[in-house]
Amino acid sequence: AELVGLDIWDTLGHFATYFLPYIILLVVQILTAVICWVRILDIMIKVMFAPIGMADMVSGGTQSQGFRYLKRLGASGLQGAVILATTKPYGMISAITVGQDGNWIIMVLLSFVVCTLVFKASSIANEVMGVN
Repeated sequence: AELVGLDIWDTLGHFATYFLPYIILLVVQILTAVICWVRILDIMIKVMFAPIGMADMVSGGTQSQGFRYLKRLGASGLQGAVILATTKPYGMISAITVGQDGNWIIMVLLSFVVCTLVFKASSIANEVMGVN
């Protein structure tokens, strides 16, 4: 938008139109990054304690606590795949829609959808792995 020659109220209107979506997208991006870092730390801690958690598998077999720990570890790894499957298409779609006028509403809604799916990655992965 050309801002030269507009009065102060029109300029502030244009500023508010582009600033609010920017703030919303920034907050969603920060939330998604924090969730991803928490998932990475979760996987690292589970892998660190895996020998202790799976020690029961020798005597208990597939019904033991160790096997459940292994399934939860697999679900934690699958969460990363779910997050990648969610964020990669978002990056492609956002690259297509950037620069087109009027698409900021679509970008904000799509960002909230991606953030919600990243939040739900844990329950999706647990359901796929059969973890209670």
